[in-house]
Amino acid sequence: MADTESLYGQEINLKVGNYRQSIFEAIDEAKHFISHNHCPFLNVDISGLNLIDAIKVCVLSTTFHYTKYCNGKIKWLVKDTTIKEQIELLKPVSYTHLTLPTT
Repeated sequence: MADTESLYGQEINLKVGNYRQSIFEAIDEAKHFISHNHCPFLNVDISGLNLIDAIKVCVLSTTFHYTKYCNGKIKWLVKDTTIKEQIELLKPVSYTHLTLPTT
């Protein structure tokens, strides 16, 4: 986790991807992070996840984040354009935008 200053105020970075048994371990970690930190503006890196796991994390974490910060925003860092396009179709409630990693 790292704090950065931005247009939105203070943003916090979270990298999701280290889980052993199930993607739900990573989702629980994200939920725990959101519930125990002040993070209305959150950058979440899910670039290490496959399509299905990235969608699960995005939908569930966005919903959980929205219940705590209805005016908050999340920026998602995804692996590729396929994942970006599929998540955009779902229109998660509190995301600002999806970005691809720089090469």
